[in-house]
Amino acid sequence: MSISPEICSIQGTNYRMTVSGQGETVVFLHGGHTNLDVWEEQISFFARYFRVIAFDQRGYGHTDIPSEPFSYEDDLKHILDEYMIERAILIGASFGGSVAIDFALTYPDRVKALVLAGPAVNGNKLPLRMRLESIKSYVAVKSKGIHTAADQFERNRYWKYFIPKQADRRKRFMDIFRTNEAFYTWDLKLNKSLSPPAAARISEIRMPTLIIEPGDDLKFNIKTCQRLQKGISQSELVRLPHCGHLPNLERPDEFNEAVYAWLLKL
Repeated sequence: MSISPEICSIQGTNYRMTVSGQGETVVFLHGGHTNLDVWEEQISFFARYFRVIAFDQRGYGHTDIPSEPFSYEDDLKHILDEYMIERAILIGASFGGSVAIDFALTYPDRVKALVLAGPAVNGNKLPLRMRLESIKSYVAVKSKGIHTAADQFERNRYWKYFIPKQADRRKRFMDIFRTNEAFYTWDLKLNKSLSPPAAARISEIRMPTLIIEPGDDLKFNIKTCQRLQKGISQSELVRLPHCGHLPNLERPDEFNEAVYAWLLKL
């Protein structure tokens, strides 16, 4: 099954998105440097059992660039409202995990369960090296363009935890990376942060939560997974060894099997 995204206008924003399958709704939320294409194997697999929604988040891929204050959790609410979805299962990776967490804290009655793969958590203080390398990447895109910056990103040993090891998966990630030049063209301050931030409110998350810890992820990200598992009362942690920051892209079969097996228990 191949995915065929379309442009859908919702509450004045044009989202590149795909909706497929029938039944209970699962929403996939991509992370930084990627877009909905990173979920291709998940969309194909889970659309056999669920209604699946995936979209380029605002400012990524081919969804509109923000021009006024907004929040990613409100964007997600507008999408659920558009399709008359009362409750959904949210599956988020990296930055997409932080969107899922913020949405669960803001609209808990709209979430049946969470799956968080190598998630970020808003309010966590990022390591200095991560911040510096992210700034370098941002400046490279602004000054040299996305293709040169992508080559530098791929050669930078710091990002080895982020980029898949297998040659075909690596190429796939870099191809997706190069579609996100739009991210570097808008004022990131337009994104309204949840207040108080999620890092101080993890214990408020009450719905069943699966945390997927990539075994070869950055130590900071691994510790984040473990803190979430301790802080969320109804949580379970699954570790995928020999896998970097994007397990859904790097080891899709293992990822799909782990998530599907857990969802069957809900």
